[in-house]
Amino acid sequence: MRPALELICPGLLGPLPLRPEPFPALPNLDRLLARARPFTDAETDPFVALFAAFGYRGEPGRDLPSAPLCLLGEAPELIAPGAGEDAYWLHADPVYLRPDMERLRLFELERFALTAEETAALVSSFNDHFADEGVELFAPTPQRWYLRLAHPPALVTTPLYRVLGEALSADAISGADALTWTRLLNEVQMLFFADPVNRAREARGVPVVNGLWPWGGGRLPAPPSRGPGLVVGEHPLTYGLARWAGAGHRTPAQWLQDPAVSDRGILVYDDSPWRALHGRDLGAWADALVACDAALGAPVRALRRHRWSEIVLEPCTGMGYRTSAWGLLRWWRRRGLRGHCRLARR
Repeated sequence: MRPALELICPGLLGPLPLRPEPFPALPNLDRLLARARPFTDAETDPFVALFAAFGYRGEPGRDLPSAPLCLLGEAPELIAPGAGEDAYWLHADPVYLRPDMERLRLFELERFALTAEETAALVSSFNDHFADEGVELFAPTPQRWYLRLAHPPALVTTPLYRVLGEALSADAISGADALTWTRLLNEVQMLFFADPVNRAREARGVPVVNGLWPWGGGRLPAPPSRGPGLVVGEHPLTYGLARWAGAGHRTPAQWLQDPAVSDRGILVYDDSPWRALHGRDLGAWADALVACDAALGAPVRALRRHRWSEIVLEPCTGMGYRTSAWGLLRWWRRRGLRGHCRLARR
C-alpha cells in the first residue's frame, strides 16, 4: 500500500475577520480541496490532531500530555532516562494578565519577549520561593516554561492557545486540586509583581510577566505502535512526537529542499495561518497560505504520479479532506479554498 501525506494546518480555512481582497492565488490548495472527499470525524484541536496521527487519543478527564512531549522536543536532556522520564510535567508558560472589568484577560509575551537573563532571574525566584512545595520550574527557552511535579495533581486544564486574549473563566482549571492550584498561581502573581525584573520592564513600558499558565500535564506515554515515518514542522511538539515514535524529523525548509516520500507516510504540521489569525493579521494569513501552497507543489505532482495513496488536509474545523490521484481527475469540481473559508462570528 502506498503511503499518505497528512497536512495538519489549523487556520487554513479561518475563521477570518473578513475575506482578503484580492484573494491570494492558491492553485494547489484549490485543486486539493475542490477534488477531495470530505470526512466529518476530523479533529478541531491541532494538538489532538497531532497525537491522533500516532494513534494516541488521551484519557477522559485528563490533560493531553503535550508538556512532556514538547519538552522531549526542545530539552530532551531533562526527560532522558535517569533524569525525569517518569516525572509529571506541566507547561507553565509566562503570561501577562490584564484586568478587564471583573475578570482577567491573558496574553502572550511574544512581541515583548523575555531575555535569557530575565528568564533566569524569574525562574530562580520561583524555585527559591517554592522549594518546599514539590514543584520545580524549568525554562528551556524564554517563551516556553515547564513545571516538574513531585506528585501528579488532580487537575484538568485548558491549553494556553484556547485562552489567549480571553477573559478567564472559573472552569479554565478544574479538578479536585483546582483550588490549591488557583492559590499557587495567585501567589506566583504576587511574587512576580515584586520582582526587580518586572519593575525594570514596567519602567521600559513593556508588559510585565505577572503570571504562569499551567496546561497539558502528564507523564511521557509509552511509545506508539503506529505513526508516520517522517514528521515535518517547527513546533517543539513535532520534534518531541518524532523522537517519541522513532520517526524522522525535518523542518519545512529541509523538507522543501528534498520532499522525500516515506514508506510509513509523512505528517506535516503548519500552524503559521493559525498564528497569523491569533495576531489578527490577515496579510500574514494570506502570506502563510501562499507559502503552504508552494510547498504542496511537489507533493501534488507526486500524487498525480501515484507515489502517494492520498493527501489529507486537516484544517482543524471538524471537517477533513482526502484527495487521491483519481480524485485529481475530477476537473469539473471547482470549489476551491475560498469557497471553504469561514468568517468569524461577530
